[in-house]
Amino acid sequence: MPVRTLAAIHCGAPGLVAPLADALLLLAASTAVLGPRGWSLGVVAWLALVASGLVYEDRDRVVARGLGWWPGVLAGPLAAGVVVHTLFTGTRFGLAVTAGLVGLAALMALRTFAWLVVAARRRDGRDLAIALVVGSGDRARTLARTLDRHREIGLKVGAAVDASVLADPHLLADTALEHGARHVFLVPTEGVPSPPALRRALGIPLHLSYVPLVSDALLGSHQRGRVGGVAVLPLGQPLRGPTPMRGKRALDLVGASVLLLLCAPLFGLAAAAIRLGDGGPVFYRQARTGRDGEQFLMTKFRTMRQGAHEEQAALTSYNTSDGLLFKMTDDPRITRVGALLRRSGADELPQLLDVLRGRMSLVGPRPLPVPSDAFSERDGERHLVRPGMTGLWQVSGGSTLRYREMIDLDLTYVHAWTIWLDARVLVSTVGVLIRATLGREHHTADASAL
Repeated sequence: MPVRTLAAIHCGAPGLVAPLADALLLLAASTAVLGPRGWSLGVVAWLALVASGLVYEDRDRVVARGLGWWPGVLAGPLAAGVVVHTLFTGTRFGLAVTAGLVGLAALMALRTFAWLVVAARRRDGRDLAIALVVGSGDRARTLARTLDRHREIGLKVGAAVDASVLADPHLLADTALEHGARHVFLVPTEGVPSPPALRRALGIPLHLSYVPLVSDALLGSHQRGRVGGVAVLPLGQPLRGPTPMRGKRALDLVGASVLLLLCAPLFGLAAAAIRLGDGGPVFYRQARTGRDGEQFLMTKFRTMRQGAHEEQAALTSYNTSDGLLFKMTDDPRITRVGALLRRSGADELPQLLDVLRGRMSLVGPRPLPVPSDAFSERDGERHLVRPGMTGLWQVSGGSTLRYREMIDLDLTYVHAWTIWLDARVLVSTVGVLIRATLGREHHTADASAL
């Protein structure tokens, strides 16, 4: 097996190599234990690995070298696959568990072999990536010596620079690129006790790790690892920018089409109720900031009386938002039909048409009626993706969140997107809307809505 293939299997890098190898092993294990008809268990178990979102992600981090992190990552999804398969096929539970254990052993054997080959090459000085140490003093020198002693980690120190490069994320990125570094270690001094805020969408795929002070290391963290006894806290790839959203557009097209068909009767009832309520227009269109800061007209069912937008200035003193949004409790401009539509979330249904047009996505940061230049450089990163009908903050507290919390959730979504995250948000949104419709939870999908 080629060395590059083994390296991809070891670190769980995204791609086809590791998933295909795992699928073959699980099919072999399930058929060996259950016979030819046992292939379905292998398929279900493999789908569980994929659905977990943990197995096939880039783990090329300093704390994810070796084998210690694999058993827990693999065992949970396999156990879920065994349970699901047993419930739906009637397979004897004992045999299914045996097949699952054999599959787990096979997956671990493959990764053990991959690790032995990868580690041997690294100890010989091959396949090592360049690391940049940011810091000075004894702690920085100790880290450099530790990395040199533990070459199986896969890194060698290319340079050590002082902490002045942290003054600007662009300067840090340029310094790392100059030295060809793929991993950066931040070694603070006593005056810098915590990691700096480095989240910038610079498109630089650097892995960053923070080496905490002794006092911080004693606090403990489930994310902390050790390199030759040196405590290390992974920061991920904060300079990388958003994850390529492969498959997201397909999910949007299929999901929006299905929802439009299912909700067609509700669509008609809502339009008729609005028209009969006050004789005004059914739809309300408002300029919102979309992807790359471009403005577009977002469509929704009208929930306020006509001319409500002109009345907003007079209601400024009632604004309960602490940021760029306008929120008001018991807004008098909302019509009786509009209140029902808002509570159920049905006022957002016309945005399915915006999704089909490519202006919006089913899930993403909520488009706001605020110009893009009103956001700071960091906050403006929410516009790197299509805005969504729903998102993380809609299912994490909605209008009860403060503005800063909303923006931070949007940025988390942009930089940590997976197709499974979209699926979880969509499922959670259904629950939020059901509870809101039943009056058990206040729902405001759009904190700035008119």
